Amino acid sequence: FPSHDKASFFDVYDQFGTDWQKVVDFVNPQLEAQQIILFDGPMGVGKTELIKRLVHSWGGTWVSSPTFALHNQYKLQNGPQKTTVDHWDLYRLESEDELESSGFYDGFSIPQGLILVEWASRLEESSIPWNWSVLQIRISLVNNHRMVEIAKKVKNQN
Repeated sequence: FPSHDKASFFDVYDQFGTDWQKVVDFVNPQLEAQQIILFDGPMGVGKTELIKRLVHSWGGTWVSSPTFALHNQYKLQNGPQKTTVDHWDLYRLESEDELESSGFYDGFSIPQGLILVEWASRLEESSIPWNWSVLQIRISLVNNHRMVEIAKKVKNQN
């Protein structure tokens, strides 16, 4: 982690333990106008819990894992220049065609878009528009302790 050459692709990289508030406090200033946050980690490690805490910090009141629905959208009261956030869970995704027909890519047309993706390893990173900011968050268990790693993609200036 990160999956790309860190020196050329990422400019922010940090690690956290189990303090969710520290993670939220780190992520919020990183957000930009068109932002996608990619979450990865094993089942039950806390991806949805971290998303709940982030959405609540933006004024959202209800968050639920969209594992069976694939997608939930939340209204925000005080989000970072955004009024809604799209939350996708790709765990049950069977093909790229299924993602295409779900409306996932429509979210990239929103000028102030904010997209959260659980099980992001199932998403082809090349399908994310070059002008979107990307945060990768990987949550793992190390010696029975949660480890959160965060990397930020450097935007392609082409």
